[in-house]
Amino acid sequence: MVWLSMALAVLSSCGPPPGADSARAAQPVAIGTGQQKVRERPSSGLGEAAGGEGDSRIPLVGGGLVGFPGLEDGAARRFLESGYYKPAVEFGCTRVSHPFEERLEGELKDGAGESRLQALLLLLRARAPASIDLQWKALQELRPDPGAGKLLGGLEGQFSEESVLGALEMAPPENRYSHDLLLEWYVRAAGVARIHRALPTLVRLSRSGHLGTSLAAERSLEDFEGDEGDQALVQCLLGWQYDAYVRAGKALLGRNKGLLVEKLLGTLVPEKCRYWQAILLARADEAEAVPLLCETVTSVGIIDREMFDQIERLAREQDLPQIRLLAARAREEQQERAAQVLGNLSRKFIGR
Repeated sequence: MVWLSMALAVLSSCGPPPGADSARAAQPVAIGTGQQKVRERPSSGLGEAAGGEGDSRIPLVGGGLVGFPGLEDGAARRFLESGYYKPAVEFGCTRVSHPFEERLEGELKDGAGESRLQALLLLLRARAPASIDLQWKALQELRPDPGAGKLLGGLEGQFSEESVLGALEMAPPENRYSHDLLLEWYVRAAGVARIHRALPTLVRLSRSGHLGTSLAAERSLEDFEGDEGDQALVQCLLGWQYDAYVRAGKALLGRNKGLLVEKLLGTLVPEKCRYWQAILLARADEAEAVPLLCETVTSVGIIDREMFDQIERLAREQDLPQIRLLAARAREEQQERAAQVLGNLSRKFIGR
């Protein structure tokens, strides 16, 4: 079947498309065991990868090469050649639009048949990390299709333990805020495929100073259920690497609140992280959070609103002296709320 050989050729190159962090992808990097290479010289575009000069058409199940229905062939080519994809985990308030990638994600989520398989081919060829959970789910659901069995078997090999463990040997970029989307894809693959042997490496990466890698690793730790996953998230939390430790704490809040509280109360927390220690304890309904909230709220903005609310909700009579001190030292823009909290708690506990 011509379409099958073409489709397998599309996926034969394991490296990122041109333009994806070219400084890191310019030379092949052999990692893992045997002759396996995770980084190889990428093809110049979908046409070359598929064996046709200048042909950007996408393989269809059950037929030859035809255009991607509903998506421009040129857009598919540009998508693969750009190397410009969403990161595994978004950070911050700014969101950059990726219209074509998001259309592919929509096909994976709600599409069917040929269009869904085409979206899967493109996203896997790109190693687009943001949608890897959808990619894995689509692989499992499309596998029973007898016409796509051989193709899907090749795709699933990218999630093999050998491939993933080898790829995780790559070092994250030195620049904390740059992105290595190929590494992020494999970090997330270790989670969605539940590769248990990768857990120690995922914990280490979640505590690394590289933001994108640490966030991707923390997200993968959440994929592991039970005590194994909980303990891994604890180790991420105790690495105190922003923002991964915050996300690990939030995950534990829903998974194992008792373990979270035990670790937060029994650990010496770095000064810069103490406000999140207080917030997480408060969200766990622990009154011991109040002194910490009073201590740290004056140095925090935006989330200080929640902190004042938690002080009012959880405070005990024994906390009133600290709340009085807080009302006296609150920042100018906090003073009204601090006085309101003190007044409400004074009436509650001493009737005045």
